[in-house]
Amino acid sequence: GQVIAIVGNSGVGKTTLIRVLAGLEDLQVGDFLVNGEDLRKVGKSSYRSKVSIVMQGDNLLSGTLSENISMFDEHIDQERLVQAAKLACIHDDIQRMPMGFNTRVGDLGNTLSGGQKQRIFLARAFYRRTKLLLMDEPTTGVDEQMGMQLMKNIKSIGATTVVVTHDKNISRMCDMHYLFVNGNLRPLIKEQPSKFDQDEAGETAEKSKQQ
Repeated sequence: GQVIAIVGNSGVGKTTLIRVLAGLEDLQVGDFLVNGEDLRKVGKSSYRSKVSIVMQGDNLLSGTLSENISMFDEHIDQERLVQAAKLACIHDDIQRMPMGFNTRVGDLGNTLSGGQKQRIFLARAFYRRTKLLLMDEPTTGVDEQMGMQLMKNIKSIGATTVVVTHDKNISRMCDMHYLFVNGNLRPLIKEQPSKFDQDEAGETAEKSKQQ
């Protein structure tokens, strides 16, 4: 149930790491263990059913907001739908729309702002209620106050969550922190993410390695 932050310079492979953790990409070397068991034995489909992922560049599909949040669930749970929207801080926005959850969006969600689309993606993850959440820059497009509220909500659901972020305030709210550098995850003490930006983090880690 912990929230784990992964920080590091741009281009070091944090997004690829999230995709590997989601079972969307295969490892070139080494093994992927799930609770000590090889993923190939667990089965990708079984594993993915327990994972929700929010990635940069996600798209909305042509349909209503309720369909997009529920991923076209044939029997949409309205209570779960509303709760997911509230956790994603998008419920009030939806309520202000004339058609509410029945509002239709285009293939790319072009009727919504970037921040609204991002919160719809978060609501989609919350609707699934999986044990593992993987999020790549989940607070993109929202202001600082809302970003911090989103993190509080993420922590409140009790799922194990891995967050890739460049936002120091978001990092500070996580339970554990890792620096991704040179293909390795290095643990950081909780105070470290607020002391330096990502470029400095990489330089500090490299100096520590040399020492």
